[in-house]
Amino acid sequence: MPDPAIGKLWARGFGVVLRETTFDAALAACPTIEQALRDGIGRRHDGPLPAVPPKAECYLVRADGEQAGLLTVERDAEERAATLGVAIVPERRGRSLGVRAIFAAERRLRREGVRAFQGRARRTNGHGMYFWFRVGYVPLRGEDRGDGATWFELPKRRRRRRAPRSA
Repeated sequence: MPDPAIGKLWARGFGVVLRETTFDAALAACPTIEQALRDGIGRRHDGPLPAVPPKAECYLVRADGEQAGLLTVERDAEERAATLGVAIVPERRGRSLGVRAIFAAERRLRREGVRAFQGRARRTNGHGMYFWFRVGYVPLRGEDRGDGATWFELPKRRRRRRAPRSA
């Protein structure tokens, strides 16, 4: 019987596959995703599970044929910007699966016309803050949304100017 959490293929690349899912189906398919989401608040957090925003799209992260985590995408009203979130299950960490999932999602979203990307990490989650630096995002200065998080954005790439050719 097919796994209900594994929906239609959404993106693939960098050694990961992202498949459409719902939050509840992802938790049912891989119970350690709940711990990964708790760790998004802080390691060994045992309080309430953070809510996934109602308009967020959920994708099951799979690597080597196994569930590895959950990726969320929240698009703005014009669908030109997206906020990304990723939670990798504890037993699959340390293999750059979160980084690769973000890269695969960015590539898919760029094809769909999204041009700006953001991520966030709770201030109590030092590993999460380091993760966004590692992926190439920079903190948004002066941005306090009252949610106890540091927000990051992927900087716009600047074109290098070519040096004039000598005659």
